[in-house]
Amino acid sequence: MGFRTQMAAAQAQTRTFTQNLEKSAIRNRRAFTTMGLGAVALGSALSLGLLKASNAAMDFESSFAGVRKTVDATEGQFAHMAGELRELAPELGVNVNELNAIAEEAGQLGIARGGLSTSPRR
Repeated sequence: MGFRTQMAAAQAQTRTFTQNLEKSAIRNRRAFTTMGLGAVALGSALSLGLLKASNAAMDFESSFAGVRKTVDATEGQFAHMAGELRELAPELGVNVNELNAIAEEAGQLGIARGGLSTSPRR
């Protein structure tokens, strides 16, 4: 087979492949659209969840900054206190940022860090 014959055969195979691909795309258009919409919905839901989580984290850090300003503690002690406040909030049915505000006020009143323990069992 000569070069021209091989090129003509390759062109014919490419044309057939392209036509079959177009037919398949037309046949499966609804499935592709549904998959695409599903992916967009999933992406939107994940983005919204991440946005809410990052906003909650920023809100916590912002409210806990007040505690850091008024309470004399080490980083380890602050980390422990933050963990305790996060655990206590759902037990009391309040937002953790409200507990941070209370801890900030206690710090302003001069209550020592030991007196700010959030353990309800004390």
